[in-house]
Amino acid sequence: MQDAFHIDPATGDIRFADIRITPQTTADALPARFAVGPVRSVSVEGKDVPCQFATVAALDDTTPVTVSLRFEADALVSVFVELAQPVSYDDIGVVEERHRRWIASKLGKDPGGLTRYPWGSAGVAQDKSGGVHIFLHNRNNTWGR
Repeated sequence: MQDAFHIDPATGDIRFADIRITPQTTADALPARFAVGPVRSVSVEGKDVPCQFATVAALDDTTPVTVSLRFEADALVSVFVELAQPVSYDDIGVVEERHRRWIASKLGKDPGGLTRYPWGSAGVAQDKSGGVHIFLHNRNNTWGR
């Protein structure tokens, strides 16, 4: 399935296949294609907050991507995109550059580690396990600015 992943640089809204993701998107309204995880309590800025993730695999042109949505207190706060990596990509710098090129093709420029937009912020980062991902934090997000 080819989904052609689009990010509107003016709003941060995401569209692929027949799915549109906006700050108003809720976990219970997602199509069955998403795997929606359980609600768990997490600490956000010193407060316990109910948090839930929903994940879907998609294909942007020929690039497999994993899209993860983070909901806090039922509000979508962040979208994370991870590009599938060929086995030969063991150089973290190469992986990060590949993510930067991909997001630059969607937003019109490389957001670097963090760039602010009227709709939120975006960038490329490494997680605690060393994996590289793209993040898009919307205005519902209080910690990722």
